[in-house]
Amino acid sequence: MKYDCEKFTDLALSLGARRACIIDVSNILFNPEFRKFCEENACGFYGKNLMCPPDIGTVEQVISKAKSRNIGIFYETISPIKDFEDKDNIKLAGINQNVISEKMKQELLKMGAKDVLCMSTRCKYCDRCAKLDNKNCYHPDIAVGCLSAYCVDVSDLAKKCGMDYTCKEGTLSLFGLTLFNL
Repeated sequence: MKYDCEKFTDLALSLGARRACIIDVSNILFNPEFRKFCEENACGFYGKNLMCPPDIGTVEQVISKAKSRNIGIFYETISPIKDFEDKDNIKLAGINQNVISEKMKQELLKMGAKDVLCMSTRCKYCDRCAKLDNKNCYHPDIAVGCLSAYCVDVSDLAKKCGMDYTCKEGTLSLFGLTLFNL
């Protein structure tokens, strides 16, 4: 299938991405080993967020869900931070990343995209996830799962898209991936 790649990269850039590229989902490397990052619970949200493991689904389920789409927009945002102890600006960068994902989904749906699936940082839409109160997601239409939960090899994807996978001093680079069908 032929895509108007420029239209999709322009969309990501207009929403605040620093760089963006279009990738066929068949070219995305999914590595089940990345789920271990979630299981190690370095972020503290394993089992505490509906869009994190184990609630988001098994490795097989999330990879199958991702592969059921045919095109992706991979994008990067860069935010200023003092250092990696700068929790406030890191949190703001993650929220900004998720807002871009939400806006991208809305715009893609207007363009006729189907089955839009957003991956970014962990879902941050609610101050307290419904999971903690044994409830269903309050915002299933905008909730996002993180790239590790979906087993996406971000380093490989960044390389394929000509992007650096390292942060420069004083900056935080975050990546997002929005998959969809046309």
